[in-house]
Amino acid sequence: MTRYVLKRLGLMVITFVILIFLIFFFIRLMPDFHQTGLNEDPAIRAAWIEREGIGEPVFEQFKKWVGNIFRDGDFGYSFVRKRDAMEVLTDRLPETIKINLVPFFISIPLGIALGILAALKKNKPTDHIISIGVMLLISIPSFVVAVLLQYLFVYQWEF
Repeated sequence: MTRYVLKRLGLMVITFVILIFLIFFFIRLMPDFHQTGLNEDPAIRAAWIEREGIGEPVFEQFKKWVGNIFRDGDFGYSFVRKRDAMEVLTDRLPETIKINLVPFFISIPLGIALGILAALKKNKPTDHIISIGVMLLISIPSFVVAVLLQYLFVYQWEF
């Protein structure tokens, strides 16, 4: 059992690193990612370019970024907000937690109730409907479900 848990944790770490690298890579592929914007100090941008290694291969940039995180706790600089990215994240964290707590406390009892109902009606239409509904809702990203629910409740049903 311990070996299984360690294997799963290792695979989780590998998946996390690959995902973070892909997000980093796609952000760096955006056009004019390294260009100075309006109302930006070119000296600050130049120091950032030097620190992040812009112009080097993307893998080297990623190694520098991860090194900055582990060495200095520096997640980067937000040129939009004109402050450290970690400050932006910590400012937004309480609202993010509040937004995610309500669906969490709704989904747990609902999931348990539907699971019990599906187990009681095994291999019957009720079980199949619940299983298909759960698969659909799991496979659709939450932001898509949120937009669809807003559309239905506000525009269609006028709640």
